Parts: sequence; C-alpha cells; structure tokens
Amino acid sequence: MALKKAADGKALVLSIISGSNEREAVGKSSLWPSVAADFSGATNNYAQAPDAEAYFSDLVALPCMKDYLGWFVFAGGGVPAATNLEDFVEGDRNVWNVIAGLDEDASDATPFLFTRNLDITMDDLRDEDVNLRKRLDAREKPFGRKYVVVVRKGGAMEVLNRRDLTREVFLCGTVFNSATNRHATVLKAKVRTVVDALQSSSARAP
Repeated sequence: MALKKAADGKALVLSIISGSNEREAVGKSSLWPSVAADFSGATNNYAQAPDAEAYFSDLVALPCMKDYLGWFVFAGGGVPAATNLEDFVEGDRNVWNVIAGLDEDASDATPFLFTRNLDITMDDLRDEDVNLRKRLDAREKPFGRKYVVVVRKGGAMEVLNRRDLTREVFLCGTVFNSATNRHATVLKAKVRTVVDALQSSSARAP
C-alpha cells in the first residue's frame, strides 16, 4: 500500500512538472503552489490557503490536467476517493499534505508532498531539535505511526519507516528559515470530524 501511494504521489508531482513545462513553453505560469500563482483564473497566494484541498482542487480543475490526474491519486489506505470536486473539497478524500510557497529555485530534493499522518507545521521544520517520529499520529490514516510517504519536488519518492524519520532525512538538505523558503507553509489535508460529516449529511437531506 505504501509503495502504491508513493507511486500515486510521484505521478501527481510529475503531472505538475509536465503541465508547468507545457505552460511555460507558451508563456504561461507554472502550476506550483507559489505565493503569486495565477494558473486558476485568479492570482492566489497558496501559502495562505486554508488546506491542501484548496490547491489540489484548482489543479484538478485545469483542462490540461484531465489526462494526468484522477481522484484516486489523493485516496488510499482507508481514505476513500472523491466522486467529484464538491466531495473532495468537503474533506476526508485526500491523504496528501503539501508544502506551498517554496522558493522558485528550491532544489529537487525539497519535500513537497507527504502523507497526512505526519502532523507537522513549518515551525517543526524550522526547529533543528524537532523529533519528527513523535509527530506521526497513530490515529491518522493512511499509515498511523508506521511510516510516512514523502514525494520530493523533483518527483523522487520515499517510504520512511518511523525509525528512519529524522529531520535530516526528511529535509534532505532543504533549508527553511527567514531567508530561504521563508514563505513556505504546510497545507494540511482536510480531515472532517464526526460533527462535520453529520452536518454535511443534514445539509444534503431533502
């Protein structure tokens, strides 16, 4: 299952790279979630987006992505696939957190996607003493405290067991501070509570 999710994450990143290259060849902006992205019909600062779904939903809506992306790339490990865009943005249909607002020249080794069971913020990545193993959430799908899937900006994928999950391994040389990647933000997958789900069901009832 972990390798399948890693492959899906890699496909997602490669679709962003391919789509960006195609667009840039005709003078259009890239598809990365930057602080001044304008691929969705409006300029967006994705470093201020409320969740990962805000970025992914804009990405999936693009005509150039229809041959690359399906809802399955966001699902797995007990997280069901969305049936449509509305279903997706409501939450619990996405396993991926994403780091938005990276510098344009961020290296290919920069972590870009990681499964949502690693519950971290940018403060954690700036903290040289952070213990990432303790940030694995046993209650969270898809992999609890067993391991985390990471996909890097260049498309490389890794399945990191809990024992191997150190700050150094996760960051792979990436720097997050007030000068480098200073706008970077972790956009978390939207996880609905039981109350959220009940309210959503009530709202849909005739």
